[in-house]
Amino acid sequence: MISETGTSHEPEFTVSCKVDLFDEAVIAVGKSKRKAEQAVAKQVIIMLESRDK
Repeated sequence: MISETGTSHEPEFTVSCKVDLFDEAVIAVGKSKRKAEQAVAKQVIIMLESRDK
């Protein structure tokens, strides 16, 4: 997790995921830690699938 911002009623979580196959880390934001983690995982999967084509 990179950061947690917002109020306790409307938090915003920013997470990062670094995959050795890519030069840059993937970053995603969500209204909960779980949603942010799911969003970053989805982005990584899409990147991996497009890399394999």
